[in-house]
Amino acid sequence: MELVLEEGGLELKMGLELKMGLKMELEL
Repeated sequence: MELVLEEGGLELKMGLELKMGLKMELEL
């Protein structure tokens, strides 16, 4: 269970970072 939760958290974190990166690219 813990491993699954950690993997899900990493996926969410990476997704948020990708969204932030896209926002920054659009602002440039």
